[in-house]
Amino acid sequence: MNREQSLDIRVNKLESLVEELLRDKPVEAQIQKKMKELEIRYSLDPVERINRVLELMVGDGKSD
Repeated sequence: MNREQSLDIRVNKLESLVEELLRDKPVEAQIQKKMKELEIRYSLDPVERINRVLELMVGDGKSD
């Protein structure tokens, strides 16, 4: 798998996580699973979770 394909997969996973986070009633088990797959530290705080995803999307690379 080349770098571009790997990046596409990661972006798709991030998009899937964001969709779950933005649901009216998100499924916590799905959020935990998706965050773990993306190596993002899980938080119960919805604002903190979105913040961590946004940090990754802007290229910061930090998930803490």
